[in-house]
Amino acid sequence: LEVEQIIPLYTRIEFLGVRITPYSTRYEFQITQQASTNRTERTARRKFLTPGEDAGLFRFREILGDPKHPKGAVVEIVDEPKPVIITTNKPYQVIAGYAADLRQKRTNRLYSHLRVGDRIVVGRLVYNVVAIEPTEVTLEESQTRKRVTLRLNKTQKNG
Repeated sequence: LEVEQIIPLYTRIEFLGVRITPYSTRYEFQITQQASTNRTERTARRKFLTPGEDAGLFRFREILGDPKHPKGAVVEIVDEPKPVIITTNKPYQVIAGYAADLRQKRTNRLYSHLRVGDRIVVGRLVYNVVAIEPTEVTLEESQTRKRVTLRLNKTQKNG
C-alpha cells in the first residue's frame, strides 16, 4: 500500500447574519465538522441562535455592532481558552483531522477518503485505520494488532 494523498478536514463556523421576524431576532450560523464521525455533521448545517444560546460546539456570547445590522459575533468555542470573533467574511476554521487516499500497487485499487476508524481489506487481511497525520497513515492489522505506518511520498502532494 502507498499513500496517494492526505487532506485536512476542517471544523468551520460561519456567521451569516441576522434573521428578523415579527416574533424574534435570531442570528444565523453555519457549522461544518468535516472530521465528525456523524455523517450528518460533516455537511454544512445552519443554526439560528440568540445571544447566550449554546450550539453544542460553541456558545453564542454576543453580537458586534447594531443588532439589526451586525458586523459579527463573539462565540466561545469548546476547548478554546478565549472567545472568538466571527464576521461574515472571517469564519472560524481549524484543522480537526485528516482523510487519506491509499492505493494498493499490485491491484491498483484505490481506498479513498479514509478516516480514523475505517476498515479496509487488502488481500485476506483486514486493517483498521488508527491514525492519520499530515504526512503519514497508521494501520493496524485486525487479527495480530500489528501496526504499520505508511508515509506520504514526498513527490506526491499533500491535500
